[in-house]
Amino acid sequence: MVVRASQMVHYLAPPLIAGGRLSEPDKENNRKPGGLETMIALPAKYVMSAIGAALSISGFVALVTTQSVKTWVKGHPYPIYLALIVSVLVVAGTLDYAYSMRKRIKLPSDHDKKLCSATLERLPVNGAVIGWLKHTEMTDMSVADFPADVLDAFEKMTKFSRTQPIGFDDAQLARSFESLMEAITSFCRSVDSWTFAAHSQELKKIIAPPPGTAAAGEFLSEISHPPVPRHTADAGMEEETTALTRRHHELVGAYDHFIRTAHAQGIDIDG
Repeated sequence: MVVRASQMVHYLAPPLIAGGRLSEPDKENNRKPGGLETMIALPAKYVMSAIGAALSISGFVALVTTQSVKTWVKGHPYPIYLALIVSVLVVAGTLDYAYSMRKRIKLPSDHDKKLCSATLERLPVNGAVIGWLKHTEMTDMSVADFPADVLDAFEKMTKFSRTQPIGFDDAQLARSFESLMEAITSFCRSVDSWTFAAHSQELKKIIAPPPGTAAAGEFLSEISHPPVPRHTADAGMEEETTALTRRHHELVGAYDHFIRTAHAQGIDIDG
């Protein structure tokens, strides 16, 4: 019974999925070796390097001391023979350096390329949404002028991010995308608050009594009260506009940072 119960718990438990949201790095692909693995791998690496160097040197010495090379040297000037040896050593060193540098360069995975391409399909660099963001000042906007396509594109981008089970393999790209999604969420919330404040301001103008008249249920006094100053009535709207402008700048900066990070990781941005 104990064995069967443990098996039932195992089968009923949710499966472990590597990574998480699109903005989270894939932990399985970014797993770091443990201390024991490092202690074993490091000496083995140096031993194999020493063996390879010894074999290369012995092979080169055997090559330049063969009978055929000695016969060739007898019929040609000795400086040419030395120049040939130096040329071979330089070429070998150059090839080894180029190979080591190529190993150090971290190329993006196909998984990251696909996710980045899917992101740019929804928010292209030269698309209408990003173009509108970069050429619009929030202080000059009104509710009637705000395009619905912008919020619709951001909503689709948010849904896409939430439906991806595996995030970016590259940690820097994952953090950059997470910042972008946070900026999109903050901008959309700020737009909602700004829209609500604009409608509230218009509603107050409609239901407010004209200067010098009494409100419903009040008697008109001999001395009419002065109207509320405009800067006091618009304080809430100005605050929301300032917040929206800040979120707008943060969103543009987060998007540009994501594009630069993807390009730095070797992912071409065609726009």
